[in-house]
Amino acid sequence: MEERQEQYKIEAWCLQEWRSYRNAITLEWVEDQFHYGERLYAGYNTAIVVVNREWQIIGETRHAERASRITVQIPGNSKPWTILNVYLPATVQGRKQFFEVPSFARDLLLDDLDAEALQQTIVLGDFNEIQSVYRHLYPD
Repeated sequence: MEERQEQYKIEAWCLQEWRSYRNAITLEWVEDQFHYGERLYAGYNTAIVVVNREWQIIGETRHAERASRITVQIPGNSKPWTILNVYLPATVQGRKQFFEVPSFARDLLLDDLDAEALQQTIVLGDFNEIQSVYRHLYPD
């Protein structure tokens, strides 16, 4: 990861399913991968690792079962940026049910962002959506 971080000048990582028992990604693994003083903001299914030490974390860091959100002030930018990391249900039915619930905006930590903040929001994550000609090979 260090090599990719340097090669692509990565300033933040967004992880999903990072505490999954299936793939044994643990806090110890994350700490082992990121050992240069990076800041870890971890929820249950998602985590954001801020690599760039010049980014100032402002406001409240929020977590929900399927999302993590931080707001950063980046040097040279007048407005802060919000990074939202999401992990959506793996099945079509699960995603459908998730978005039918009136609280989905709260569950994705979008409920308290005004229009201006939304314009400065980057949404990353695992949307569990496969669109390809091979869809029949990967049914839900």
